[in-house]
Amino acid sequence: IELRKRELQSLDDLIKARFVELFGDPVSNPKGWEKKALSEEAEIKIGPFGSLLHKEDYITGGHALVNPSHIVDGKIAPDDKLTISDEKYNELSAYHLRTGDVVMGRRGEMGRCAVVEQPGLLCGTGSLLIRTNGDLSADYIQKIIYFPSFKRTIEEMAVGQTMPNLNVPIVSAFQIIKPPKSVQNVHIDRTLPKEERIKSFIRQIKNPYVYKCGDIIVKATFSDTDETLEDRMEHYLRNR
Repeated sequence: IELRKRELQSLDDLIKARFVELFGDPVSNPKGWEKKALSEEAEIKIGPFGSLLHKEDYITGGHALVNPSHIVDGKIAPDDKLTISDEKYNELSAYHLRTGDVVMGRRGEMGRCAVVEQPGLLCGTGSLLIRTNGDLSADYIQKIIYFPSFKRTIEEMAVGQTMPNLNVPIVSAFQIIKPPKSVQNVHIDRTLPKEERIKSFIRQIKNPYVYKCGDIIVKATFSDTDETLEDRMEHYLRNR
């Protein structure tokens, strides 16, 4: 068990390191990306009120509900004993989770969320669904919300004395950094040497590459030439 925990922690650290390399911290935003309220980029909806689901509605082997306890390590782990019939599922069509949605726990541990990868699931009472309009990928939104500094921000925004709680207005106000889609979908092959990783990264992000140096936002455009950055800098300094 301890070995498994260490493996998961190592994987989590690797994912965070890759995220920071690509996007920077999503709260401090060192790369100077544009920020948008989540409500501008996605539909946000809370799961059904408790009055819509009763104890007698639950069966085994039906459509699984996704509550916060069913989101584990960024993945959905449904309980086959906490499901509903086809009939009840159809009655609650407004709360169907679609493939590519993000489902997020709104009570208890903040930042617990996962991308929906299978059809036929229902957003639980303790969860909410985030349905992107397409400009931000679901995987990207999930990684933003799951990021440690963003989790701390959510905790500060949550309401409730005994248990942190989120609602639609709070989640709608989440400020999400918005890099170009080409950067959101960048894949880094860690098996490549550093120089090859950089070349692959630049090929994927295309132009321009944006980052922040202090308070200055820098945009670097890479043209089709054999000249290196050092060559360009030397030319620039000589001609000042």
